[in-house]
Order: sequence, then structure tokens, then C-alpha cells
Amino acid sequence: MFTKSFPVSLAVISSLISSLSFANPASPKVLIIQNATDIAAYWTPARLRDATPMDLPQANSQAIVKLSNEELMDKFGDLKPQITNAVPPTTHIEPLNNYLYKPLLIKNTSKSIGDAGSLNEQFSSSQLVPLTADVVFPYTTVGKLFFTTPAGNKTCSAAVIANRLILTAGHCVHNGNGATTGWYNNWMFVPAFHNGNAPFSTWTSHAVTTTTPWFSGGGKVPNASDLAIIQLNDQSVSGAVRWVSSVVGKLGTHTLSTIPNHVNMLGYPGNLDNAQLMHQVAAQSAMAVAPNNAEYGSDMSSGAGGGPWIQNFGVASSGQTGGTNAARNFVVGVTSYGYNNTTTLANGSSILDSNFTSIYNNMCALQANNC
Repeated sequence: MFTKSFPVSLAVISSLISSLSFANPASPKVLIIQNATDIAAYWTPARLRDATPMDLPQANSQAIVKLSNEELMDKFGDLKPQITNAVPPTTHIEPLNNYLYKPLLIKNTSKSIGDAGSLNEQFSSSQLVPLTADVVFPYTTVGKLFFTTPAGNKTCSAAVIANRLILTAGHCVHNGNGATTGWYNNWMFVPAFHNGNAPFSTWTSHAVTTTTPWFSGGGKVPNASDLAIIQLNDQSVSGAVRWVSSVVGKLGTHTLSTIPNHVNMLGYPGNLDNAQLMHQVAAQSAMAVAPNNAEYGSDMSSGAGGGPWIQNFGVASSGQTGGTNAARNFVVGVTSYGYNNTTTLANGSSILDSNFTSIYNNMCALQANNC
């Protein structure tokens, strides 16, 4: 069983900001969070229930600059793809009935499969089939991210990519104003979140980072690197202190691979099932966009930000050998932006490049066995 910390007092919350420090004063893009107990205490059932999906940054369709795949790849010069591998859970844990708040009544608002918007970017969108698939690897690696902004408590989506590390969007950790005042706080990750249930417990944050293009980009999209990585604290599971990846597994990562590709996009969009259930969209790359982005057809909106785009998602069948791009369960992007209308039906992602490998390597080096 998990050793859980329940809220005991909210008096400490007003001093939370003073418990933050920077790993390197000369590089404010890595934020160290000193007191995980304060975060656990902050997230009362009411705050978790009432947290609203983070607005997905909106692109202006009239300002989009379309690139050919060749023009996009030319931007990377001689860079070679960097790969980390996906790994299933190493500890068998039975999913818990661990309700953080009373489940909400959900109306089925999910669109039918085989959809497209005004850009004719084709996709399939649905609830998980069955709904309980979220407690099976590799779905277990994806979860709901709770955090606090000046506008209130918000939610995004995120996925485990290393022993203690989760990948999300830059807009889920910082407002992009180029200053330390732009950081949000209180990040808590709930893998396989399902309508108030935390089947693999809740995991508080220890450190967070984002890329230079997002940190200083003014919050504008498309952004060259709307990406962020959060280090989670370990916790006691079945009598031993464990990393989050040992409980839910981890996805691999593959840089420079968002176009061309085909992915499953996972997340918790507020426009579908009230962000209470994990949602999935399957789509093929549709368009390369300046400065360093790819677009796929999708109907996910606010709250889906930071959700992973995963190539060859799932478990291979016996005898399945694959083709020329057979690497399985690799994150190649995360949901970064949508459009300022309801008819375009597309999401964009920054392409994982040297900006990503830089923050990944920094967070791997922050503590032994992070990766």
C-alpha cells in the first residue's frame, strides 16, 4: 500500500512561495521546491475538485507560417535524433480506490471517431475503450497535473518519461514573461487519474524546469519549445521508497520525430468529459509550422496541454516486427496550442530538439537516479 499524507493544515500555504529556491541563480529556469508537505496539504478535496483546465494557448490561423517538411528539418542542421526507451512498471501494484473527491456526473460529450476540422487534418477521437484501460501500461504513465496560478488552481496533462521525471508543456509551469515571477506552484501529478480517483496515489513535485524559448517567449504560440520537465518526490509503496516510474512505468522519448509520424495524443481536455477522464486522439502529422512545430488533427482543448504525443502506442502483438519506424511508446511531442475558433480542430506541438535534450539532461543530473 501507499503511505499517504493527508491535508492537516492550510496555515502553511501562505508561506509556500518563500520555500522555493533556484538551483542556479544565474539560470532561473530550474526551480527547486523545498517543502512537499505544503503541497500535499494544499490540495484539499475541494481544491482538487474545483481546479479548472488550464487554457490552451491559442494560435492565430492567419499568422501561421506553414513549412515544408524539408524546410523544417533543415533547421536542425546536423542534429541526430536522441532516444530514451519506454519501460513498463517494475513493481506490481494493484490500483487503489483512492478517491480524492466525490466523483462528478459525466455527460458523454466525446465526438465520434473519423473527424476533421476546417484544415481537413484527419483524426479519430474517443474515450478509452474500455474506460478502465487507464490502469494498464502504457496508459498508466499519463496523468493529470494540478497546480496553482495567479488566476486560481488549474490542471494540465503530463507523462512519466524517466524514473522521477514527467514531461508537460511550458505553459503549465511558467507564464513566459522571462522572470522568476512567472513561475506557477503547487504542482502535483496524479497518474491514471479517473474522475476523482488516484489509483496510483498522488506525487508531489521537487523541481521544475522549462526551456529558454518558453521562459522568455512571452507566452506566444507557436513557440519553438513549449516544454517543461518536473521532478517528483519518491514515496513509500509496498514497504519500500520508490520512484514514480517503478509504479506506473515510463514512456520513451524520441527527438526530431514529430514530422512525419502518426501518434496517439493523450490528455485530460476540459471540453471532453469535463477533464475527468483520460482522452485519446489518433492522428497523422498534417502540417509543419514555423518556428519549430507540427500540427495534427485533434478536438482536445483546455486541460490537454502537456499531454504526450506517442508514436506506436501500446503493446506489440506476438510476431509483430514493425516497419522503418517501429520504436514503440516514444513521446515525440506534447500538446502546446489550439486555435482561436471551434472549427479548426487541430493541436500543435513543439518538436523535441536540443532545447528538450538540454532540460532533460539538466534534470537527469539534478539528483542521482533521476533517469
